[in-house]
Formats: sequence, C-alpha cells, structure tokens
Amino acid sequence: NGDTHSVAVRPNVTLLELLRDHLGLTGTKRGCDFGDCGTCTVLLDGEAVKSCLVLAVAADGREVTTIEGLASDGVMHPLQKAFIAKGAIQCGYCTPGMVMAAKALVDANPDPTDDDIKIALGGNLCRCTGYKRIIDAVRDWKEFEGDAAATPDSGHDREDHAVVGRSVPRSDAPAKVTGRAVFTEDIRQPNMLYGKLLTSPHAHALVTNIDTSKAEALPGVKAVITGADVSGVRYGVSPARYDEYVLAKDKVRFVGDEVAAVAAVDEATAEEAVKLIEVEYELLPVVLDPFEALAEGAPDIHEAARGKNNVNTLVDHHFGDVDQGFAEADAVFERRFVGNFVQQSPLEPHCAVAQWNHDRGTLTLWSSTQVPHYLQKQLSRVFEMPLAKFRIIKPYVGGGFGGKAEAMALDFCSAYLSKATGRPVKMTYTRPQMFEHHRGRHKQFMDLKIGVTKEGKITAVDFRNVLDGGAYTSFG
Repeated sequence: NGDTHSVAVRPNVTLLELLRDHLGLTGTKRGCDFGDCGTCTVLLDGEAVKSCLVLAVAADGREVTTIEGLASDGVMHPLQKAFIAKGAIQCGYCTPGMVMAAKALVDANPDPTDDDIKIALGGNLCRCTGYKRIIDAVRDWKEFEGDAAATPDSGHDREDHAVVGRSVPRSDAPAKVTGRAVFTEDIRQPNMLYGKLLTSPHAHALVTNIDTSKAEALPGVKAVITGADVSGVRYGVSPARYDEYVLAKDKVRFVGDEVAAVAAVDEATAEEAVKLIEVEYELLPVVLDPFEALAEGAPDIHEAARGKNNVNTLVDHHFGDVDQGFAEADAVFERRFVGNFVQQSPLEPHCAVAQWNHDRGTLTLWSSTQVPHYLQKQLSRVFEMPLAKFRIIKPYVGGGFGGKAEAMALDFCSAYLSKATGRPVKMTYTRPQMFEHHRGRHKQFMDLKIGVTKEGKITAVDFRNVLDGGAYTSFG
C-alpha cells in the first residue's frame, strides 16, 4: 500500500497472517486457509494471489496491495464505487477479495467481457449476491471514473433526499468495500489469548478419563478446561429439549463432540496443546442413520429419551379418508425423495471473543451470532447468572443463512477460558470444524404416495418424512 514494513516472522507464517495479525490490515479476510474461497485475495506485484497460500517471506522486497490501499486521497477507486452503486455488496465478507481480484483484471484488461470477469473471479466465492451484480459492477466500472462523490465515508449524496422509487446504496457499503467493516474474526484485544477445542474421534463412547497435564505444562498455555470445569446445566434451542453440555460430561455422541478446550498465547501453541490432551474412551454401539436409530434394540443416544427409539419429535397429522381417496384414484404414484445434509457455509467462520470482568462479575462477548439476544439468554442459563451480567456484541456478520442462529460451543468455551485466565480469549472454527460442528439442514427421507384422477385431481396423499436430527436437538 505504498508503505515499507520490516517484520520478523516464523518461516511458516503466511502473508495473510502477516497482514492481519502483524500489520492489523484486517480488510483482507480469513475464510478457509486452503485457497478455496478467495476472501484473502491481495495483489502481489500487481497479480491477484490468495494470501493464505503465500508465505510471508515470499513477499520480501515486493509490492503488496490490500483493499485498504485502493482509496486515494480519501476517494474510492472506481471499482469500489461501482460495487456500491450496483448493489454488489451484501454481508461484505467476500467483497475485499472480490474487489482486489477485479482490480488485477481491469488493470490488465480495462474492458472485460462477462466471460473475462467470470474467469478472473472464478476463485472468489460469494454466498449472498448470486454474482450477477458483482459482474455488473466489474463490467461497468469505468462509469465511475472521475466521480469523487462516493468517498469511503459516503455512499451517496446526503443532500439528495428523494428516495421513493429509487435504489439507495446500502449505508454499510462504504465500510465493507474499503475493508473498514469489522467482523468478529477481525477483532483483536490487548493481551488476548487464543482458544482451541479438542473433539471426539468417536461417534458414541463413554469418556472414562481425561489427562490434561501435558497440555498444561506446555509453555504458553494459560488454561485447559474439560467437562469437569463447566456447568452441569444443559443448553439448546428448544426449552422443551435442552440436551447439550458445553463440554462432554459423561459421553460423546458424534464425531466432533467437544471434550476439552485450551487457551494459549497464540493459535499454534493452542493447537499443539490440544494434541497433548489424553482421553480414554469406552466405545459404545453406533447408529449412523435414522433408520438404524429407530430400529428395535438400537442404543439410546440420550438416556433421557430411553424407550423412545431415539425419536426426538413426532408430528402426526391425519385428516379425511385416505384409503377411500386412493380407492377413487385412477393412478397412484409412490416415490422416495432424499435431501442431503447441507451446511450453510458462510464465508466468515464462526468466531467469538470473550472478555470476563472479575471486578464486576460480567462477561462481554463479541460473537458472529445472528441472534445475540438468544445467545445472551443461553449464557445466563448455563452460567446461572442474571441476564444483565452478559453483554453480547454482534459486529458485522459475514454470512449466516441460519447457520449462526444458535449458541455454539466456542461461545461458551471462550467465556469459560476468559473467566479462568482473566484475559480476553478468541476462538475461531477452522473450515473443517465448520462442517464438523454445523447445525445445518437435516438429511431427509421423504416417502410420498399420491393418488390422482385422469383429470389431474389429487384424491389422497400419504407422506412420511424421517429427518436425521444428528446427536442433539438444535433446531430439529
């Protein structure tokens, strides 16, 4: 961005980590760490690169341009103005990477075709916009050359109040298109620690022993917690079926069930510490689909539901004479439709930053949640403290689509670790953990039988839908 920096880093530090963690340039986003999403795109000597795949040492002596470096003298680049005017911004997490990839394209080809744009932005994912308006913005970027009206602090002429029947730029678009919008993953607190989770490798097992001594002895580790250190109060979504502990108390119920958590001075140390925790399991019989779970004699996943064949919720509707309806039908069709598991895959990973204040006995939690009021309620419930003791701050959310609409283990664990250490603790799911811990769309097995007349009139419907609710109720 025109400035010279000298930074000492380990050989394995990526350019993304250098920009975000060492230089504070958080406009470049962290989405996957695998080079798949494009949120971390920057220009290296004018070429678009995924900064999570470039070692920091590879940038030595080279020119790096991030989203923060595009605005000149307080005036946005025409591409940034185009993204605002064309409505190419929604959650905004992908926007910096999109703009930087587009910048490399228009520098080399000022008049790109739609196909040129699709190829150039092919490595940049967006979960919100559907891409059309992004393509429109890049194609028409020249329309905004020389227009100084849209600056990083204004999306449109504030004196023009005629808005009825007109598209008005989003009020948050300037912050998002310039990299100034702060998401939870962007938050850094003084003296902050980093938390990581140890999860179960088994689908169903008793936890017979946990030895954390080696992890606790690792230099840089400040706290290790297990199920013995957290509340015995369960949480969840439905008050009728709170069924989750913050960390496993007695047994684990899916591959990925949370067993322990660590806070350390950096992510690398926390990850190393997690590997040093020794857990002994007694394996239990496993059911891997809902039909196995429904079978007579199947193991009970939750003891509280013993004798219910692992049925969490039963909805039974009957009306009319179905048998008579099928008898009157000229044709009867029977099919099974299967809907697979779907993870919402927001580009911003789940993240939480907790700050416990021991003097006041309060918690401030920054979270990527979609429902801060509900998270506040669940924290109050689990910690058995008044609601007013918990302040939940929801920064910009980098996509949610329902996948961030409930309390997550990292919200609770970051709070417990902050309470244990007296320091801020940040926890972020990796992209694999996003899939492992997700509470997305259930897999469904839909058996449909429908009777119709020759005239197309439906005479009867018999429908049975079995949903794979997973190990815990969640929104199930």
